Amino acid sequence: NPAAGKAAAAACAGCHGDQGVSGSPANPSLAGQDAEYFAAALRGYKDGTRKDDTMKSAVSALTDRAVKDLAAYYAGLQPQQSKVEKPLTTAEWVQRCDRCHGYNGNSTDPRTPALAAQRIEYLEKSLRAYQSGVRKDSVMAAMSSSLTESDVATLAAYYARHRARAFVYVNLPCK
Repeated sequence: NPAAGKAAAAACAGCHGDQGVSGSPANPSLAGQDAEYFAAALRGYKDGTRKDDTMKSAVSALTDRAVKDLAAYYAGLQPQQSKVEKPLTTAEWVQRCDRCHGYNGNSTDPRTPALAAQRIEYLEKSLRAYQSGVRKDSVMAAMSSSLTESDVATLAAYYARHRARAFVYVNLPCK
């Protein structure tokens, strides 16, 4: 009974999303799953042949009728593409970094450090420090928060291989 399954599915929505479309990369979407497969999976969690402590406790009290109802409900839902943001390319990250740190990491602002020709290890360590909060800067924390390990390594290598350009800052008196 899909209507009974819909009522029982309220407990599943926290992890598997409304309408069975998961918003978390850790949890599968359930919308459109074959009813027999879905019921067998739930029975597997219940009897321990499928291992997952969260699912085992979630399904432990389900009756066979509730399993069938949930399976019918989710099988009747339209599968949908998850809303996953496309990762930024290196060129897109560089564009963002260059806004503050200057073209190819050669800052023209005395308040913003140059990145060009810095050692890879130093740049990686610095980005990780902003990600973890060891270094405190709200802009850098926000910019670095979604960087993957691969992004950190790629950006560090990109800026390390660029030639540094010296800039002289001269304060001129106001007239």
